[in-house]
Amino acid sequence: IIDFQNIGSMGHSMGGGTTYIGLLKDKNIKAGVALDGWFFGLLDREALKDTKKPFLHIGQEQFLNDKIFGDINDSIDGKRNLDIYQKILQSNNETFGVYIKNSLHYSFTDLKLIYRQGAPFSFPLNSLGVVDKKLIDKVMDKTILEFFNYSLKNKQFNFSGLNTYNGEVIYKQYPSPIKQ
Repeated sequence: IIDFQNIGSMGHSMGGGTTYIGLLKDKNIKAGVALDGWFFGLLDREALKDTKKPFLHIGQEQFLNDKIFGDINDSIDGKRNLDIYQKILQSNNETFGVYIKNSLHYSFTDLKLIYRQGAPFSFPLNSLGVVDKKLIDKVMDKTILEFFNYSLKNKQFNFSGLNTYNGEVIYKQYPSPIKQ
C-alpha cells in the first residue's frame, strides 16, 4: 500500500521549514508541503538552492506582502522568516503559494477546528485569525491532495483553476508559468 519510491513530506511552522530542508538533503523525498512555514533552519545559501522538487506553501496573506496584517512581521524573527521565504521563491524551480486572507499562524492547525473563543474554560487566543475554519479546511484538503497527486502520482494539477472562495484565497506559482 505504501509506495516508498514516491515520498512526500509535510509540516506546520518549523515542521514546514524542516520539510524544505528535507527536500534539499534527502533524495527520497520527492515533494513537500509547508503550512505557514517558519524556515529558520535554513541558511541563506540553502534557501537560494533549487531543490529540483515541487514545493507547496499554504499560509497567511502576509507572506505575499509584509504590509498586510498578520502575525509574522511582529518580530525580528518573523521578518527574517519572510526574507528566507522570498529567497525560496526566487530559487526553487517549482513552488506553489496559497495565501489565505484573514488567517494567522495557528489557523493552519487542528486548533482552528476545535477551539471556540469564549467557550467555558477557554483561554483567549489571538493567533487563529478571523478566517472561517471550514474555508481553511477545504483549501488545505483540496490543494494538498491535488498537489501530492500531481507531484507523486503524475496526475494533472490545475493549480490556477482552484477555488478562490470569492477572492479569500490567492494562488501563485513561482516562477510564474510561461504563457504561450
